[in-house]
Amino acid sequence: MIDNSGNKNGLFLSSNVSVIPDYDTSHKVIVVDNKRIGITGVLGDENAKKVDNDNIKIAGAIASLRATAEKLKEAKCDYMVLISHASLEETRAMAQAVPEFSLVVTSGGYGEPTFRPEWIEGTKSQMVQVGVKGMYVGLFGLFDDPKEPFRYQRIALSSQFEDSARVTELFGKYQDELKTIGMEGLGTRPMSHPSTRDFVGTEKCGECHTTAYDIWKNTPHAHATDSIVEPPERSMARHFDPECLSCHVTGWNPQSFYPYRTGYESLTGTPHMVGSGCENCHGPGSQHTAAELGEIEASAELKEKLREDMRLPLEKASDKCLECHDIDNSPDFHKPDAFDLYWEKVKHYGKD
Repeated sequence: MIDNSGNKNGLFLSSNVSVIPDYDTSHKVIVVDNKRIGITGVLGDENAKKVDNDNIKIAGAIASLRATAEKLKEAKCDYMVLISHASLEETRAMAQAVPEFSLVVTSGGYGEPTFRPEWIEGTKSQMVQVGVKGMYVGLFGLFDDPKEPFRYQRIALSSQFEDSARVTELFGKYQDELKTIGMEGLGTRPMSHPSTRDFVGTEKCGECHTTAYDIWKNTPHAHATDSIVEPPERSMARHFDPECLSCHVTGWNPQSFYPYRTGYESLTGTPHMVGSGCENCHGPGSQHTAAELGEIEASAELKEKLREDMRLPLEKASDKCLECHDIDNSPDFHKPDAFDLYWEKVKHYGKD
């Protein structure tokens, strides 16, 4: 494989993002078996709005793609590939506006990548998804076969493959960097819970709900934080990683990976928020506990309303569990009747 595009920085490609002065990183051309393959990338306009860095220059996505497509055509490319960091909808729109690309690879989409490429309406472009969390690899082959010139295969990175020593090393460095820069360095800011209430910690709940608390202490939920501080598998701790913290501590948003105010901050700063506690399922308990303990004036009607707010009906419990036990992290939880099986391990009802 020969890269004759003149792009000296082979690790970064973007039609519309400039981070390296004096280099044209808009595209590259590689030659494989006399086939010229042109490649470019693009940052979608919606994602570009989230970039807050004066050192990064970002131009409009579609206009930049059109200019790059002309360069690739001038380079007499046989195939043109677009790597899009954008939603599925925006990726489709860009491919329709600039239809010269044979293959479009998008970071958009949710969960698993589709089993087959998607033909983009009004173009000759095929779009494949990368999925989330690096759980799949997509292979797209070019063949001298008029009937089937393109072939695609989606491969799950399951336990059939040994861990890559290089990737493990990089992952370890990433965890070290998360520890160094901290939550503020990541731009992770505590948000108010939708209920506007505060978290009090599982031990506070256990002052009245003693039976439920004793059951909780003997479940994996109580040791959820321990499992990322001293993981049973792989050698690195992950308790500075928002994606892990979101389900392994109390008081975080499990799908958006940010903390709620009064939720877990650190092992030493908020030890009462370690583990996946009561409030992750039942909601922040500040108003309920204050009313029951006489710390605020509350009528019988208000007390009952606050109690009702804290209850999680069993018929809704499965949906709450799935916020953490998603298909990526808990595939067994998605088998038929799995909830009934898991509920038996943590079952608890009401007050003593």
